[in-house]
Formats: sequence, structure tokens, C-alpha cells
Amino acid sequence: MGGIIREWLEDPAARRQVLERTWKRALGDAVGRRCRPLGFEEGVLTVEVTDPAWAAELKAMSGDLIAKMNAALGQRWITRIEWVQPPKG
Repeated sequence: MGGIIREWLEDPAARRQVLERTWKRALGDAVGRRCRPLGFEEGVLTVEVTDPAWAAELKAMSGDLIAKMNAALGQRWITRIEWVQPPKG
């Protein structure tokens, strides 16, 4: 277990893989198809949302999504979600 936690803390690529798998598993296909975690830093999970309408809906659900993700991760790692849109063009 110590190796997994160390990898999580020290390796951004490993952290991103864990977050992507956990995101889809914890939040389901509907959410997973429309957004994806990009990174995690100091408790803030950055998530890219492809649809502005979904962005507004997901922002309103942030508290529930954070709780589901932390439950799936087994720790209170995420304190806030920052929603971003992909660059246009």
C-alpha cells in the first residue's frame, strides 16, 4: 500500500491514470463521456468539460461528485473541482 500512495504523490502520470479510472467508475458513463480529469494539485481536481450546458450542471453537483470521488479513492484527497472547457478551434 505504501508504494501505491508514494506513486500517487510523486508521479503525475500515475495519479492521472488513477483519477481517470476512478472518475468513470464512481460517476458513471454519462458523466464520463462528457468530461475527463486533467490533473490534480493540492486538493484541486481539474476537469475538462466538452459541453457548456453540462459544465453548468456539473458545477452545481460539485459537492456530490467530490464526495463520490473521495469515497471511491478511500481518502479525502479532493477538496474542490475546477471545471474547464477545451480550447476552441
